[in-house]
Amino acid sequence: MNSLRTALLQHRWIGLVAFAVLLTHGNCQAQEFRIYTRLYDHAADAESPPFIGCSVSMFHAGKVYDKTGSEVIIFEPALRQFTIIDGARMLATTVTFDQILHFLKLAENEAQQYVAHLRIKPGTKQAVEVLEFQLSPKFQANLDSGQRKLTLQSPAFRYDIQCGQDTKSAEVLNVYLRYADWIARLNSVMNPQSFFPAPRIALNKTLRNRGLLPLKVELQVRSNPPFHVHAEHTIHWNLDRKDRSDIHHWETMLRSKDVKYVTFGEYRQTVLVSQSKR
Repeated sequence: MNSLRTALLQHRWIGLVAFAVLLTHGNCQAQEFRIYTRLYDHAADAESPPFIGCSVSMFHAGKVYDKTGSEVIIFEPALRQFTIIDGARMLATTVTFDQILHFLKLAENEAQQYVAHLRIKPGTKQAVEVLEFQLSPKFQANLDSGQRKLTLQSPAFRYDIQCGQDTKSAEVLNVYLRYADWIARLNSVMNPQSFFPAPRIALNKTLRNRGLLPLKVELQVRSNPPFHVHAEHTIHWNLDRKDRSDIHHWETMLRSKDVKYVTFGEYRQTVLVSQSKR
């Protein structure tokens, strides 16, 4: 697998199945978590799905610090924004929730126009189905309560989720799903090759309604080429000394004169240029 495909898989996966629990209210705010996520690519030509990437998510003081490679994404719900730091380039940017929704609306309008264009071309039925589903997903859900396995099926997308035990409170689950919704939206805006966030948000709604906590999530998309990945999540219910040191380092970077702040558009363009060179 080339590095560009790996990068696109990682970015797509962050928005679709990234696992996080954000604790922001009441007693939850005092709790801290670390979640280690491993990503595997089933579509690769190999006897067993190869490991292609990982990320670490830390939940502290009402924020989520999500690190993949040299990039750290900080979810700040109290400010209704994300702050993103690229430690390798010493760049940082901020994007608000309202900006994300605006960018998504523009992208969805363009996608609808593209669907209309595809419809009149031969041999595009599959592409039309996959794209239309991303804009307005409808799943058939099935839960095996004994095995704690949830399946969401459609002609275009399929999720297979292994769930853990009940969360400590419904509040914890709801706040986790709020983060998962927003990171899916951000990922779609950051990476034009990503899927739209609606399928992931539909999955989150099902998890919320059933009170389920996902520990392993497998996604298959009937696209060309096929997309088939899964992520495994390991939860650590405390932060260690290194976690706290990393968080302190990132917060210090945000105030450093050595870090250059750019607009979100400039930052996104830098990321896209970097991906195209891999």
